[in-house]
Amino acid sequence: PELTWSSTNIPAWLTLTQSNGVASISGTVPSGSASFDLVVTDPLGLTDTHLFSVLLARFLCNRIIRKSREH
Repeated sequence: PELTWSSTNIPAWLTLTQSNGVASISGTVPSGSASFDLVVTDPLGLTDTHLFSVLLARFLCNRIIRKSREH
């Protein structure tokens, strides 16, 4: 049985794709935080929703790497 994945509030910089019931999320990640829901629906129409929250700290990581290279 194939699952269907969806989201009504995924950030514009992320793309949700699915193939054979498996979902993938990809995109160019900015700094900051984001929260979004993913909904999975089975062939009988039953659903489950999970809230994802991500904290993205690209600036902080770059700063730490540069700082460690200076020493």
